[in-house]
Amino acid sequence: MTLYADLRWPAFAERYACDPHAFAVDVCGVAIPDQLLGALPHLDASRLMLHNAGSQEQQGVVLAVLALWHITTTPDSLTMLSSPADSASETNRAIAQLHKHIRTGRFYWLARGIKHRATGWAVEGRLGSAIKMRKASARYPEALAGEYAQRLLWLVEGGEKLPATCLGVIGSTMVYEGNALVIAHDWHVPEFTMNWIRGHGYPLVDLEQSQAPTYAEQRARHQDDMRHFVELVAGKPLSSHQAALLATLVQSAPVAQTPR
Repeated sequence: MTLYADLRWPAFAERYACDPHAFAVDVCGVAIPDQLLGALPHLDASRLMLHNAGSQEQQGVVLAVLALWHITTTPDSLTMLSSPADSASETNRAIAQLHKHIRTGRFYWLARGIKHRATGWAVEGRLGSAIKMRKASARYPEALAGEYAQRLLWLVEGGEKLPATCLGVIGSTMVYEGNALVIAHDWHVPEFTMNWIRGHGYPLVDLEQSQAPTYAEQRARHQDDMRHFVELVAGKPLSSHQAALLATLVQSAPVAQTPR
């Protein structure tokens, strides 16, 4: 028997489909930041930018809860997980841990209905749903393309490292009214992302989980912002020599600032 055909599922969906916070506590056994309480009940068709969401590990827990909530309460849905190209997906790691926790509790039947696959996680059968993983790379932004669904939810960890080209590709896949997007950042939101947020009127939710950055960290992030901008204008990644020249150029430039 598939998850959505289970006789217990209709009552479960009625209780939790509009309450991801209760899902986090009751099903996953974790507490999500209070700052999200006002935004989460209306996550569908929303675009949320999470600022000061902490380390990628902390971001992964919040996004994992949302991924499991989406796949267990929304049949025929697609959840896309994006993580930086230079690190493992903390969201996927957290999903595995939460899946193990759910399997040993009173909602064990949910875990039985969610299968681990090489590409992510899936609820099989009629009206099946999936959680798929992708890497965000400035060299291969097209890796994020080609996924369209009426009930699509993008969950992006490491938003502070998300290249502008990848943000554009993700935005281009959101063609249906019910599509949603959540991007988690640490203390720094890149300038091009801030402009994108302002241009679309998306809310920026401060989770207050990040530690204050050092001067060196701010300087490094500003250099990354400059590099992404130059690569976007040039239409291709910089060579190692060009990147070194850019690093020298920005030494005297203002450092990155947190959003206000």
